[in-house]
Amino acid sequence: MKLKHLYILIIYSLIVFTINSPEALANSVGISQIDSEIQLKKEQLKELENLKRSILKAKLSGKHLKVGVALSGGGAKGFAHIGVLKVLEENNIPIDYISGTSMGAIVASLYATGYSPDEIEVVVKTMDWNYRLANEPLRKYVPLSEKYNSQKYFASITYDNRLNISLPKGVLTGEKSYLKLKELFWNVQNVKSFDEFSPVLRIVATDFNTGEAKTFDSGDLAKIVSASMAIPTVYDPVKIGDNVYVDGMVSRNLPVEDLFKAGADIVIASDVGAPLVRDLNYNILTVVTKISSYRGVESTEKQRELATIIIDPNVKLENASDFTHFDSFISEGKIATEIKIKDIEKYDIRKEEKRTINRLPPHDVYIDKIKVINAKNMNETVVKENLTKNIPNNFSYSELEDLMMKLYALSYVEKSYYHIEGSTLVVDVEEKDPNHIRVGMNYNSDIGAKLAIMTDLTKIGKFIGRTTTAEIELGEYRSLEFNNFWYYGKNNKVGFDFKLGYEELPIFIYRESLFGFSNFY
Repeated sequence: MKLKHLYILIIYSLIVFTINSPEALANSVGISQIDSEIQLKKEQLKELENLKRSILKAKLSGKHLKVGVALSGGGAKGFAHIGVLKVLEENNIPIDYISGTSMGAIVASLYATGYSPDEIEVVVKTMDWNYRLANEPLRKYVPLSEKYNSQKYFASITYDNRLNISLPKGVLTGEKSYLKLKELFWNVQNVKSFDEFSPVLRIVATDFNTGEAKTFDSGDLAKIVSASMAIPTVYDPVKIGDNVYVDGMVSRNLPVEDLFKAGADIVIASDVGAPLVRDLNYNILTVVTKISSYRGVESTEKQRELATIIIDPNVKLENASDFTHFDSFISEGKIATEIKIKDIEKYDIRKEEKRTINRLPPHDVYIDKIKVINAKNMNETVVKENLTKNIPNNFSYSELEDLMMKLYALSYVEKSYYHIEGSTLVVDVEEKDPNHIRVGMNYNSDIGAKLAIMTDLTKIGKFIGRTTTAEIELGEYRSLEFNNFWYYGKNNKVGFDFKLGYEELPIFIYRESLFGFSNFY
């Protein structure tokens, strides 16, 4: 009897063990769910360890902890950062340091230069993103000769004086978005050190030649933010000093360590970067973004381990180029932050009743000189003549943008940057090869279809400018033309035009007896 009971007990134990074994649990719950639970426990353990270290540090120093906020890149998904900042302010969480990469760099810079989260929301909602992300200048800025060529020729390629074809550095130059950033940061254009901002600011971009992250703490803020958001092949790389930079997401998409190095005691990281997932629905933008972000994703994992608190707005799988769903992105940022407020309040941080904003109203600047740098193929005098018609004078931002857009519209200017030193406007020009091969087609019911091919060679010297063109038109009526145009004088007010060509044209003769036209050629 006792032996029978023993058998029953053994069988019962085996059944219980089998039901509750790790293999059975894995089958019933799922490996992925277990992994998620393990990851969650690890994050909770890390937060507790961070909290312990912070409490000990606060007790030893006798001071409140300094708070940093790191904003990741992520295209339009970065609008979620606005919601994050809104909730932090609503709960009187002070921000002593702030950093950003790509879109995070834009939001962080606006906040550091005195914009409230509500004002940042207005900026992104009222901005004409289609215009700012496009290359073409408004037609009013384009010289008359270029207007004619743009109508007649639908495609062109450029080449240098050695007949080497010039390939573009990116699909977009970023000139118009840069000028918008100059407008937004107009009142802090003379501030060079980002330590002077409140909160202290750090921007991350990627060194194009080494692939290493570069943390900027001073310089032309608009130019640096442009570099931080310069997605490779989509935007031209940005030259700053002797180096060239591209989007910070390539090297460090979540800039946490930069804030600790700057002096923060705890860092709240808002991460909207997309994880690497299997994706069969893709386009050229998603391909470029994914390839560019491989190293950045690896870096993000390390930065998340460093962060004290991680905020994950539920936008990571959304379209990074969707510049229409502002409200939903901002809302997700608010929701994700509200979940973390209690965790943040565990730390010994001072409470801030209301952030003090000391942003100055827009003001004009007085300019009486122009200085042009990095003009190699074209002469400095020619560039100046496109800028100095109203100098000396007081200029508003919009008037300066008009000047820069007129310069950008010239066929031999790739893009340009500017800053003001005292009363001198310093213009940094990036040239493109001035020679073009243009192709166009047109159809006329009277003379049929035509294929037009034209090449031009522009030479700009100290006292003389010369444009030489050769154009051939093929069709039922053919033509060949050589044209040489010189302009002289400081203001280019005297010009000479020489043409040599051959052209076939139909002759229309009206015959009254036939009540119609005859065509002779």
